Amino acid sequence: MLPDGFVPKECEFWDYKTTTNSDAVSKAKTVLQAVSFYNAYGGYIIYGVAQGAKKGAYSPLSLEAEIVNEQQLKALIQDYTGEATDISYRELQVPCDRRDTLFGILHIPKRSNKTPPVSFQKNGPDVKPRDPLFRAGEVYVRLQDNCIPAKDKKSWQFLFGSRECEEGVKDQLRLSTVRESILDHNLPDRNLICSRFFGRDDIFERLWLWLSDEFSRTRVLAGEGGKGKTSIAYEFSQEICRTKPYDLQRVFWVTAKSKQFAGLRNEYVETPETNFHDLQSLLHGLCSGYAILEQELENASVSLLKKRLQEALKVFPSLIVIDDVDSIPELDEQKRILEMALQVSAGTSSRFLLTTRMNLTSSSDVCIPVSGLHEDEHRLYLNYLNETIGGPRITTPDAELLWKTTEGSPLFTESVFRLYRLGMPLNRAIKEWKGKLGEEVRMAALHREISKLSLESRRVLLACAYMGEAATVELKQVTGYDDVRMTTCIAELQSLFLLAAPEFIREIPRFKVPSNTARLVVEREKELVSDPAGLKKTISNLRARNRVKRVNRVGEAIAQGNALLREKRFDEAIKTVEAVGNRYGDNPDLLLMWGRCYFEKSKEYNNERSYNAEARRLFKKAYDLGQRRDLLYEMWHQSELDVDHPNGALEVSDAAIKDGIGARSEWVLRRMKAMYTVSWRHAKAQNVREAQDGFGQCVDDIRRAIGKGEVSQFQESERIRS
Repeated sequence: MLPDGFVPKECEFWDYKTTTNSDAVSKAKTVLQAVSFYNAYGGYIIYGVAQGAKKGAYSPLSLEAEIVNEQQLKALIQDYTGEATDISYRELQVPCDRRDTLFGILHIPKRSNKTPPVSFQKNGPDVKPRDPLFRAGEVYVRLQDNCIPAKDKKSWQFLFGSRECEEGVKDQLRLSTVRESILDHNLPDRNLICSRFFGRDDIFERLWLWLSDEFSRTRVLAGEGGKGKTSIAYEFSQEICRTKPYDLQRVFWVTAKSKQFAGLRNEYVETPETNFHDLQSLLHGLCSGYAILEQELENASVSLLKKRLQEALKVFPSLIVIDDVDSIPELDEQKRILEMALQVSAGTSSRFLLTTRMNLTSSSDVCIPVSGLHEDEHRLYLNYLNETIGGPRITTPDAELLWKTTEGSPLFTESVFRLYRLGMPLNRAIKEWKGKLGEEVRMAALHREISKLSLESRRVLLACAYMGEAATVELKQVTGYDDVRMTTCIAELQSLFLLAAPEFIREIPRFKVPSNTARLVVEREKELVSDPAGLKKTISNLRARNRVKRVNRVGEAIAQGNALLREKRFDEAIKTVEAVGNRYGDNPDLLLMWGRCYFEKSKEYNNERSYNAEARRLFKKAYDLGQRRDLLYEMWHQSELDVDHPNGALEVSDAAIKDGIGARSEWVLRRMKAMYTVSWRHAKAQNVREAQDGFGQCVDDIRRAIGKGEVSQFQESERIRS
């Protein structure tokens, strides 16, 4: 205490509280603070201090005894985190303002450097509906006077570092996140990988959290070529070297890459060193790097090499980076390398990080997908490139267009910038790059993946590129593949990131080919299938049957619904259209499709009246909103007949004649049939005048049709006799 009160600040080491409450949210807030202190320097929560209206003004406020239940708080911390913490609580009387004041002091120890940061294992209580105080998987840390979740790289470096506090300028406490010495490593020169690194905080968060995972010691960075997988692995390795986490003593880097494409030069350049070309050479190189004698390695089997490497990694816990696994042509060999990493790391403190263009594992826990830079990250990278060439300021519209065109790929961005550096205006450079001038870099980024595809998957890929977006059921009908073969193709294409993550209409996924992949696929269409023209014609015929312009979600839902109807999957078709109908309920094309789904379902279920009733309602609504396709009148008319409602069929016929739909004589005959049924019912009900008028109209309709030469004499005589 100072003579005039309390130290007028809260900081990394202490936090003031007036008192504590017994409700669940208040208790969880105390847990959050305790965990945050524990992950940082440790510290104190001091109870019995009130903050005044003026910032930095604190005053003593005596509290009741035993406001904190130490054992209950310990149990809560363990319940939320799964970790036991040695907190302790004491109360003491302090003379203050000529009277004794009772304070409570909760001490939270500092986490040992030999243990990983504590994360929450379950959500905290909701402070708002569906808004928990903290979430499972989050790691909180005390920075200055705030308890915050670790999100950026500096927070993670601090958490895994020594967490030693140093005196800073102006007596302010600052965080020490970098040690004087760095971890032992064999990393290549930064300029060979990437001279400057930007963003990727979301991926780095997953990688840092991985270091806290005791049960999973392997991760795979997977994604299309040119998205920056190697750069991410390299930057993370450097951070590990600087931070020196509690259980690692070394970073060891190996690569299978023999050449890489330089976007700014538009050509391949040889890499200084290629460390392995298969599993055997990889294991031999790793064992040599850990000082295992050559005579022990000579003629050693793969199994023995694994054993020797595992023994070495128990002595020297390491982060081993295996870069560009997909440079090995055999897929089976790539998978064996992943299996080796999983096997060798077991029972050690070592970790393996692999980079590849192919998702070698379907597990979302092991595989971290790498996409392009986020828009804000891409703008920073763009500014850096522009500074290096001394170009004029890039406008926001041009920057946005470049980001969308390159999908945030650093390699593609450099390739466009090559044209910009040669004096081409940026918007023109983007346009030219989409065509022939960008073909080389697209080939460099994607040719390896496409060349590995099976013949069936190539056909599915090209079909999807032509269609823009398609559901599995549409792709099946275009290619003629059954469910098993189509599922296999989709899995293969997704593992190589050649299909974008699916969007859904209802529960049915819709796939699309990323724009730059689609460009390369269409450019190389004859290499993918022997009959691209035939495939295009099949797609054209499919779209002609749908007869709707596919410009938005409505067109996609109609196409998907039609495909499902052809397979008699009526309920899925209805759900597909219904999901979009909730947003576009006034679209006449969608309403027609919606009604058709119920109409065809009623046919399958012996004209079930409830389905027909819904179809009629939707057809009427589509008509009122301007739908005038022949198909509407045909199905609407039939649905009225199916529910034995000739008056409705009569109204539809009149509307078709008035609107000039189809052959007039056909609709005249349909109107005559409906009028005949209505008139006959009037006759049965002894409504003689109505019956006579109706039969007279029937004769008039037949004569009109005969007058146009559209009805045979036989048809006329049959109608009149009736």
